[in-house]
Amino acid sequence: MKKFAGIFLPFFIIATAVYLFVFYKPTVAPYASRPKAETSQKIIKIGGKNIAVEIADTEASRIKGLSGREGLPSDTGLLFYFDKPQRAGIWMKEMKFAIDIVWVGTDMRIVKIQKNATPSSFPEFFLPAVITPYVIEFNVGFTEKNNISVGDIVVI
Repeated sequence: MKKFAGIFLPFFIIATAVYLFVFYKPTVAPYASRPKAETSQKIIKIGGKNIAVEIADTEASRIKGLSGREGLPSDTGLLFYFDKPQRAGIWMKEMKFAIDIVWVGTDMRIVKIQKNATPSSFPEFFLPAVITPYVIEFNVGFTEKNNISVGDIVVI
């Protein structure tokens, strides 16, 4: 019996490994297939204006945000998407330029705008009073230039 097990067991292990390698397809969570910030852009609409935004929808891309960049292209933004709405705090760690920060509530209305958040404000956190599923960062002055205000509807 030991001789049989000694021959059969390695064969079984190799056959199982080959089967898993060839046929096994792991289940992927639905949100895992969303495009990542490094490669995707989306057009959103605020107050009738179309705006190109990059997407930050992973933990790593949300933590990094705009840190280390020299700036954003004119009239664009970075859209943070959170899997669960939360009181998303934004800080200016390793930022090289000032920004406007817009928090969008679960009803898709702007709930807070932080204008002129500067790199020198670090380590301060900017927080909304309510939970939000989205935050959008723009170049400083963007919200004023485009008459964006609290209560405006955002179409994503």
